[in-house]
Amino acid sequence: MTEFQVIDQLLTNVEADVTDESKFDRDFIAANLYTVRGMAIQQFFQKYKRISPLCLQTLNLEYDINLQDDVNNNCITKYNLPQYIQLDARVDGVTFIGNSENKSFRRIKTRGELATLKKHTLLSPDNGKYIAVLTDNGFAELHATNKIKELIVALCLFNPNDDPSYNSQVDNFPVSQDLITTMTDLAMKLYFNRIGNMPIDNRSNKNNAIPMPSR
Repeated sequence: MTEFQVIDQLLTNVEADVTDESKFDRDFIAANLYTVRGMAIQQFFQKYKRISPLCLQTLNLEYDINLQDDVNNNCITKYNLPQYIQLDARVDGVTFIGNSENKSFRRIKTRGELATLKKHTLLSPDNGKYIAVLTDNGFAELHATNKIKELIVALCLFNPNDDPSYNSQVDNFPVSQDLITTMTDLAMKLYFNRIGNMPIDNRSNKNNAIPMPSR
């Protein structure tokens, strides 16, 4: 299903369960679609310890010389990394970081861990035996013996449109069908939490006006 079709499906699901006084509108669902998708993926992962491949997108990140703190430092390469979903307190939605040869680079969790590795000649990425990646504040920072001009990532993006190859009008929305019910429940909770904090509207046959959050 495309993004438009997923919104239609959620709208159909929730309208079957709410009264006319609390009727959903398309704008509300569209504005919260990425949020409820992310929450549904988190819940699924926390229950089953996996995510569906249908939720993942693969990006070939572009090397940008303007991101490099020191173009003469061949040991560190930086890439912009779009916002991805955090699955739980320990696991994020990045399932692969590597190159087109399907070689996976080594994830480094913290700068402290990286500093410790660099103190040991045999364990340091500076010895050329592996490429280390630290993801931090919207960047992927690669540590190696030379500049890395190619980086491919497979990840669960918060906003699928951060994938340049994704076309929301024709491509399947990156979510598995079994999450639609969970997304419906979450959308209803978000909706009723909002209207519960608003003045009561005593006029019948009128949708409540709900401020639309930005994506």
